[in-house]
Amino acid sequence: MLTGQIENDIPIWQNKIYLENSLLCDGSGPIAKISKMGYTILW
Repeated sequence: MLTGQIENDIPIWQNKIYLENSLLCDGSGPIAKISKMGYTILW
């Protein structure tokens, strides 16, 4: 089961690209601003 899931993810890993101004998802809203500050402020 786990092997099948990993195999399904391989095409995603092989085709990922860096997007400087990417959204977390459509309409990610204020969380995008928090994520740009860095995760250390949350801990």
